[in-house]
Amino acid sequence: MFNESYDSGAERRWLHGLTVVVPVYNRADLLVRCLDSIRSQSLRPLRLIVVDNASTDGTLQVAEKWTQRYGTDDFSVSVISENRRGACHARQAGLNRTETEYVMFFDSDDMMHSDMAMTAFETLQGSKKPDIAAWPVNYNFLDGARRQTPGPDGDPLDSHLIHATLRTVGYAVRTDVLRRAGGWDNDLKVWDDWELGVRLLSLTDRVEWVSRPMAEIYSQAESLTGLDFSSRAGVWEEALDRIENVLRNSKLPRWRHYLNLVDYRRTVLAAQYSREGREDLAVVLLGRTLNNSRTLTGWQKCLVRMLYKYTARGHRGAGRIAVRML
Repeated sequence: MFNESYDSGAERRWLHGLTVVVPVYNRADLLVRCLDSIRSQSLRPLRLIVVDNASTDGTLQVAEKWTQRYGTDDFSVSVISENRRGACHARQAGLNRTETEYVMFFDSDDMMHSDMAMTAFETLQGSKKPDIAAWPVNYNFLDGARRQTPGPDGDPLDSHLIHATLRTVGYAVRTDVLRRAGGWDNDLKVWDDWELGVRLLSLTDRVEWVSRPMAEIYSQAESLTGLDFSSRAGVWEEALDRIENVLRNSKLPRWRHYLNLVDYRRTVLAAQYSREGREDLAVVLLGRTLNNSRTLTGWQKCLVRMLYKYTARGHRGAGRIAVRML
């Protein structure tokens, strides 16, 4: 499992440590930038598992060459292959190989700040002993704009349902907690990290928040989820339906409120369709949301219609109203 030269104390340090899992598909031109940012981490020992997801552009060879050059006794790097296509399959394959107490996932076209792993590990080891350490990230858009993602506001599950605070590169977690939550849902094509975050927060509310951003996310024209919503209508709704089912079965005290927030997110999706010129999709989704909801009251449905119109016109901030009024 580990180098035979390690004594039992050193082996315990590894097992008690942190693993970073990086799934990758056809990112031969970007992967080294990501891996270099992980190698620059101040935390040691550190384990890295790169999961090639059936790449066809030489990505696997790039990863193997990089590993041979930079793997050391205190920076253990493994490259494995997962031929079932899909980020969730690749992430789950990495999770299955994880032996450390903590794990975090990172995307192959993004970059870590140099103290990210150390801060995550120290937070998880802190006096509150949280199950999850989370932080904001900086989004870098194709047009050059840069935006920091919002932090939590009160209830962690409220914040995640509105802002997806437990995005893939935005947290580290106890490995056993992630496994108890069920790991990655291989059937989801979009918003899989959002759905997993709901399952995690339905299982534990022991979350410690780091206020400063610790990663850079770079938009890519070839993003797995695309650059619009209407071209993949239906898959987003499937993710929302999965999240609704998780909450219905959670027995959380505020489950009705959380379901209302899922209906709000359906409303936001409908507004996105409208902004993209697909009023047909927007009308159908909004109508289905309001007609099928079993938790929204009459006046709340009126509020949802107002938030839909507000969002469809390009305004931001409706989530703050939804959290307090739904």
